[in-house]
Amino acid sequence: DFDLESRAERIRQLLEGRPRWERKGLGRVQTDVVSPYALAVVRGAAGNYPGDAGMAWAALTAWDGSMERRGPAALFALFERRLTEAVFGDELDLERASGMSRRSWLERILAGGMSPVWFDDVATPEVEERAAIVERALADAWRAGAERWGPDVGRWAYGDLHRLRLRHPLGLLPLFGRLVDRGPFPLPGSATTVTAFGGPWRGDELPVTYGPSMRWVTAAGTGDGTLAVLPGGQAGHPFDPHYDDQLELYLEGRLREVAWSEEAIRDATVSTLRLEPR
Repeated sequence: DFDLESRAERIRQLLEGRPRWERKGLGRVQTDVVSPYALAVVRGAAGNYPGDAGMAWAALTAWDGSMERRGPAALFALFERRLTEAVFGDELDLERASGMSRRSWLERILAGGMSPVWFDDVATPEVEERAAIVERALADAWRAGAERWGPDVGRWAYGDLHRLRLRHPLGLLPLFGRLVDRGPFPLPGSATTVTAFGGPWRGDELPVTYGPSMRWVTAAGTGDGTLAVLPGGQAGHPFDPHYDDQLELYLEGRLREVAWSEEAIRDATVSTLRLEPR
């Protein structure tokens, strides 16, 4: 409902690939990081490009669309940003447009669904066309990535750009924030992958500002055997042992058994917290 159909498309691809599913397999679906949107943008940018643009194009066309912590995902993120700014930034205030709108415009214009006049840079007397703007964005992205991580695009660290910091409301207090905040953690995924870790660019970083607040898999008809995980833990008290005891599982894309029936809850209980009004 709140972004392009890329995530739904990928879920459909995965579900159609197997006739039967079990809970753990469905849990892995939730952590998939392939972006059909990214692949569509790469296809739409097809052309013959020289130099740095040609190297960027070759790397992207050999890529499978996985927004992993390391590899061409970083190149795609840089290219997408520069191309969006080059095509629309001279005529629109992109800061006021939603991420979904920017992605929709880029996908549409590359597919021929918008007027090519958008490719012209209104700040210059020349009339730029599609090939020149795409080539410039590819070259700029390649140079920016190579300067930051070196010439081997397979080693480019998307996770350096795409990090999650979990903040406690008291984390704004001087020094105390180091005790209650967690992160930053390099993460895979994007707004257009099933693992929906997304957020807007802030300077040269692409911090994660939203993601799944819980992952949950259960079998219809029974609660016991349910699998779930939280991005932290069940306790809101920073010094409680359950404040962040699920965080490692969450970051690794794993799930844990959840007791559901009263009997299962009794068997699984290790401590009880009782709140009594005074």
